[in-house]
Amino acid sequence: MKARIASFISVIMITVLCNNAYAGTNIIPHPQSVEISEVVFDKDNIGKIRYVTATSLPSEAYELHIMKKRVVIKASDDAGRFYARQTLAQLAEDDVMYCGVIKDVPRYEWRGFMLDEARHFFGMEQVKELLDRMARYKLNRFHRHLADDQG
Repeated sequence: MKARIASFISVIMITVLCNNAYAGTNIIPHPQSVEISEVVFDKDNIGKIRYVTATSLPSEAYELHIMKKRVVIKASDDAGRFYARQTLAQLAEDDVMYCGVIKDVPRYEWRGFMLDEARHFFGMEQVKELLDRMARYKLNRFHRHLADDQG
């Protein structure tokens, strides 16, 4: 069962990675713009995040400013702040994290995933894992197909 979920996610990742214009950064999906400097971010300060409400940004958009000793997230809503934290978590997985500015706005309002459990039920734990992966890749709609009409 886990292999099925992993294969679904692999298809998504392959599609996204093939379109990644910023091969030097470990961000999926790739943001609208990335400006990375050669200054290294001190990961001990990863919890020092300052949130700024930027009403000029569209819904779900964000600007992530990574400085040597702190991070500033600019967004107009909670979804933008959430997606900025997802990007920050992806960057933090690398051994070295560089300072810079990342700006992103979703290209599509509806970014979803459908799970068809009509004939095979995955279970709550696997669905939760799938939802966590959807959040990581900034998908915002989950469609769960539970029944088929045999008539």
